[in-house]
Amino acid sequence: MKTNLNYFRSRLIVRTLIKLGLDNVCISPGSRNTPLTMAFAAEKELNKHPIIDERASGFFALGLAKSTGKPVAVVCTSGTAVAELYPAIIEAHNSRLSLIILTADRPPYLRNSGSNQTINQNQIYAANCDHYFDLGLPENSEEAFVNTIKVTASIWENSIHPYNGPVHVNIPFEKPLEPGSVDTEINEEILRRLKERIDGFPGAPFPREFSKNINLLIGSEENVLVVLGNAAYSAEFIKKCAQFSDKFKIPVCVEAPWKLPGLSNQPFVRNFGNLLLSKNFKKMLDFDKIIVFGRNFTSKNIERFFSRWNKALINISVKGEGLGKPADNKLTVQINDMDAINSLLSSETGFAHRRTASYQFIKKIDKVFSDFQKESFKELSINSEVELTAGIAQLLQDKEDIPVFFSNSLPVRDFDYVRELFRNRVFVNRGASGIDGIIATAAGVSTGFQLPTVLVIGDLAFHYDNNSLQLVAGKKIPLLILLINNGGGSIFEYLPVFDEVLGETSGGNPRGEEKSIAHLSVEKTTAEEFIGKNTADETVRKNTADETGGKNPAEKKLSNEKFEEKNGKNSPEKDCFSGEELNRTDDFKTFFKTDTGLDFQKIAAAYGIKQREIKSEKDLSEAFTQFFDSPEPTLIEVKFDSVASRRRKDALKEGIISSVNNSLSDFDKYLATEQNQQIQEPDDYLRNRTR
Repeated sequence: MKTNLNYFRSRLIVRTLIKLGLDNVCISPGSRNTPLTMAFAAEKELNKHPIIDERASGFFALGLAKSTGKPVAVVCTSGTAVAELYPAIIEAHNSRLSLIILTADRPPYLRNSGSNQTINQNQIYAANCDHYFDLGLPENSEEAFVNTIKVTASIWENSIHPYNGPVHVNIPFEKPLEPGSVDTEINEEILRRLKERIDGFPGAPFPREFSKNINLLIGSEENVLVVLGNAAYSAEFIKKCAQFSDKFKIPVCVEAPWKLPGLSNQPFVRNFGNLLLSKNFKKMLDFDKIIVFGRNFTSKNIERFFSRWNKALINISVKGEGLGKPADNKLTVQINDMDAINSLLSSETGFAHRRTASYQFIKKIDKVFSDFQKESFKELSINSEVELTAGIAQLLQDKEDIPVFFSNSLPVRDFDYVRELFRNRVFVNRGASGIDGIIATAAGVSTGFQLPTVLVIGDLAFHYDNNSLQLVAGKKIPLLILLINNGGGSIFEYLPVFDEVLGETSGGNPRGEEKSIAHLSVEKTTAEEFIGKNTADETVRKNTADETGGKNPAEKKLSNEKFEEKNGKNSPEKDCFSGEELNRTDDFKTFFKTDTGLDFQKIAAAYGIKQREIKSEKDLSEAFTQFFDSPEPTLIEVKFDSVASRRRKDALKEGIISSVNNSLSDFDKYLATEQNQQIQEPDDYLRNRTR
């Protein structure tokens, strides 16, 4: 058989990957990757996704990996195109998602020679990619062909074992690159043997071995808490965590954002991060050990809690990575999640009455919080970002199969607070927590599930990835993009730099904790007044005052007056070198807030995407109904004044946690009763206290 050598080797790679289970490949256009592109194009049973921009391609593949749970291949040409994939690879590395990155390259002898579109691609992703293969130039020999098949099998295995993650495969090609440029003849007998070798693969995941037992780390008398952070957990792992919790009466707190099959009916604590806002709740955490799965917690409350925890903290990590700042009380056990939970399930079943009481009590407190939260957000409202997020859950109540994707920065934090209200599968990019590639990732999730999908995204993240709208429109992906436009990087208003702008010190905030900015209000406003139906609701909305550029006049005046009062007029700060007065307000707006000033609806229209602005709850409800009646790429935009919205969110949260604290006001009495061993059943005790 006469063929092109580059193309034939590429066919061997592609056929082997398909046999091992590859379903999806994302391909960006280029010349040097022609053999790979044509080899993938020849496979009819494969889902092929042509994507112009490499950065979008990488994140789209990430979304496919999230939704399908399987490795996804990504193909690009040589040069800077390779670097464009790096952000998605970083996210995949930190999220433990399997991407097989196939980068075409110029021949090695052209490196460092000034040759066009040639960079050193060797180990370019080394810091965020644990496995690297350089296939070298192809050779026309049966031994070389067999080796290509073997290496491809290793590539697949390393993408899923012992843990999921990205694998970089660098493939140099010499010209000619096109399949029609015949330069090689393959013996038919050799071809037959190669086909038999590929067909001999089982087409199933490689087996995983049990590595260690950790059950001996937990004594039968010890009070233990388990926390599940962000990770790509399997449904089987979640099921076994539920069995472990029920069998040993050990609470399992779920911080991972997405719903997995069966998760809603499992005995998990879902509001752990929110409950940590309550000092009374933290008093009850009389645990001897905490076991942590996963990393990259969305809740800052959990991160701070772990940093201050002075008892034993066992960190489960398949890669042996630490959790937070090193400390003497922390122990990292290198073991994969499934092996760890199987080991824990094999522990002795004896446990103390103290453990049973704590287990029942924390679950009841979790329910108390949920009940108060549901009551606070029972009405559809767009008066703040967190109420809008709760409203999304309400509008999707009868659509539990619909995936929802939350962008990083404020959207995911608002979701984190009302996560209990969602019955849907929820996805986030919390590996490296960047705001890049969000639209492309959500598009990949929608494509992987073959379902309409809702994306909640901020204005900066939208701006950063708006070229992915071409991908969404071109593939007609049924993505409802809910754009929260609060005038730039509003998350910085939650950080110490904002207090610096206001002329306040952060001396009492050494860890950079999020602080309430309720002091920005003219007068103290209660949670009940915020929650209640009153005319003040209308003054909070940015979108009811178009004549001020979308900002409510009262709020605009309030913001400016407070900025000037705190910083400009009353206490001018001078530069230590020049002696000139500094304007921290302008610095904050210029270097942190960074409002783009863009008309996002016109941007969407340029890509042929349907769009509308949401100015009322009725508008929001209608937009959701229209989208699900006829799913198509759609942008809906809701505008907020970030400072006013923050005040309202603070009041709502303070009202809820105050109600929880009232329910726990006699907790010291409970502890004293327990210590005297005159304890009644925790269920009855809490029921009596919370009537």
